[in-house]
This record gives sequence, C-alpha cells and structure tokens, in this order.
Amino acid sequence: MVVSTLFNITLISLSLVNLATALLTFRRDKAHLKPKRRPKVTVIARTWDDGHIVERFIKNVLAQDYPKSKLQLIIADDASQDETERVCGKYRGRITYVRAKKHYEKKAVFLNKVIKKHARGEVLVNTDIDAVMPKDWLKNLVEHFEEGVHGVCGPVYSGNYNDNWLTKIRTVEDFWLFSSGMWGRYNAVGNAATYGSNHAVRLETLKEVGYYGTKTLTEDAELTTKMWERDCKITMCPKAHLLVESVDGVGSFMRERKRWIVGTVDTTLKYNSRKGLGHSALMGVNALAGLFSLVGLAFAVFNVYLLLPFLINILAVGLSMVAFKAKNSLLFWVPVFLIAGTVLNALAILLAAKDYLFGEGVEWVKVEGKHYHKGVELKAPLRK
Repeated sequence: MVVSTLFNITLISLSLVNLATALLTFRRDKAHLKPKRRPKVTVIARTWDDGHIVERFIKNVLAQDYPKSKLQLIIADDASQDETERVCGKYRGRITYVRAKKHYEKKAVFLNKVIKKHARGEVLVNTDIDAVMPKDWLKNLVEHFEEGVHGVCGPVYSGNYNDNWLTKIRTVEDFWLFSSGMWGRYNAVGNAATYGSNHAVRLETLKEVGYYGTKTLTEDAELTTKMWERDCKITMCPKAHLLVESVDGVGSFMRERKRWIVGTVDTTLKYNSRKGLGHSALMGVNALAGLFSLVGLAFAVFNVYLLLPFLINILAVGLSMVAFKAKNSLLFWVPVFLIAGTVLNALAILLAAKDYLFGEGVEWVKVEGKHYHKGVELKAPLRK
C-alpha cells in the first residue's frame, strides 16, 4: 500500500513538473525592448549531397534583413558527389564555398577546420542546409548577444509537419521538447542549450572551449556541455525560429534517433559534466512525459488516480504549443505523441543498446535513400 501510494505521488509530481515547465513558456522575452548593435556574423552550414536544396538555403540567408557588409555565409561541402559545387559556383563572390577532399564521418571535424580558417564574424551561426527561415531570423537571433551572453539558440519546427502521422507527432515533439520546452526550461534554470539546427555562439567563446566537440556524433550536445563547464551563458530567442525537414518514415526515424541517443549517452559518459545539471534533469523529466502518461494509463485499471499523469501531460504539452502558436489541428496529435512517440523512442533505445552490446556502432549516415534531406516544400506549423 505504501509503495503504491509513493508510486502514484511520484508519477503525478513529475507530471506536475512538466505542467510547470509549460506554464513558464508563457513568460515574455524581454531581450527585444531596445535596438541592438549589429555585429559581423558568419553563418555556416555543412552540406553532403544536398545540391537539390543548397540554392534554396543560400537564397534564404542572403535575403536576411541584416547588413550585407556584416554577413558572411560559408557553405562547408563535405565531399558531395552531386551538383553542389556547380550550384555554389553561381554565387562566387557572395558566399564562401569550401569543399572537403574526403568525406568526414563526424561533421564537427570538418566544421572546425573550416571555421578556424575561414570564419571572420564576431558571432558564428550554425544551422542545417535544409533550413528555411523568415527574413528576421538572423537579426532576432543575434540581438540576444547582450553583455555576458555567450550563446543563443532558437526554435526549430518541422516544416513538413503535414506529410503523415509521424511528421505530425515529430512536430508536437518539436514544440514540447526542443522549442517551447526549451524556453520553459530556460526560464526555470536560467540556461539553454546549443540546439544543433539553430544556434549562435561568440567566435571567441568557441575558440576558448576548443571548438565543436569531436568525441561523439552529437557535436551540439558536446558544445553545450563544454560551455556549461566554463559557466558560459546560453540564452534563447523565441522569435528566431526556422523550419527543417523531419524524417517521414519509421526506419529513418530509428536511424536518426539512435544517433541522438548514442551521442547524448557518449557525451554524458565522456565529459562527466556536473554543471548544467538543472537543465539536463529538467529536460530529462520533460522527455519522459510520454512514459509517465503511458505508465499511468496502464495502471489506471488498478487506480483511477493514475489517469492524472496522462491528463496533466496532455495539458502541459498542449499549453506549450498554445504559447508558441502551434496550429490548432496539431493539438489533436498530443495524445498520439505521448503514446506512439514513447513507444518509438523506447524501441530506438533498445536498438541503440543492441548496437552497443554487439559492437556494431552508430554512424552518421544518410537516414533514407539517396539524400539526407528530400528537399520537400516547408511550411510553418504556426497560426497566422
């Protein structure tokens, strides 16, 4: 009886932590209350056989509402075997194009070489080649570099959210865990993370921490850890959002998610970092929202009060999406995300564990077919 009561209280309490995180996403961003200076910025993106979308990315960056004299765009070509070099050649003089002689398994190794030799900005902005961003994205991101701020991240949403059921629940995850959830965690513990698809860091800070980490397959997690260890301040700009293309098949999801899981575990083990624990612990609780919900549903037949974790987490995820103006139609996918998303992630963890046990390893590979990114049209999952 005592064990059962403690179990119920623990499950409900952790779910209430998620609800508190969601409520914190409604806090206003006060960093845009006055005009900011415009430092010189280097935007960099690594590409690998993405010739079908590289021009879209170049046009998006060059069209940013930012002084052209203070904007450097670097395309780091990781030995593409397609039309990437030809397409980038059309923008000679307007961009910095660097091509690797061989393909690198860990993109951070190549990025570091390119940054050390070619980056000239005070601030380095790193994003993905499939990204599509509004014209004020860069300005909003950089405006957060007030005194004492070393890094800034922004929201990332699935632009192909309407493709199928998987992209819909991935989009719910974007809002809950990586976008609005990041803002809620930042407001709770005062530090954010350098989310891979949309972050900026002072170039001087990047040098001081030894550039991007090359010990794992998740260089963004390594950079965050190294910055936390040096007490670097990482903030978030809720306005500086961009769109990326989410994987749309279960097999692709598993391959991508295994890399994320293995990279995160490797980063934890290899760095043994004790700082940033508040953010990491809170993100862990947020990431387990589906598990709390699923366990509650499973045991609700024995104790009706265990329906509460499921209902509380639906409310938490739903509120975070409302705060960040997600399309109303996506709210119906919150329960599916909490249940089906949890099952998929559990399967990915099992597959990653199998790779560890049998020494198969996880590599940075094209998750599906010829291209890492298909290059589909991206649309914002946001209310107008």
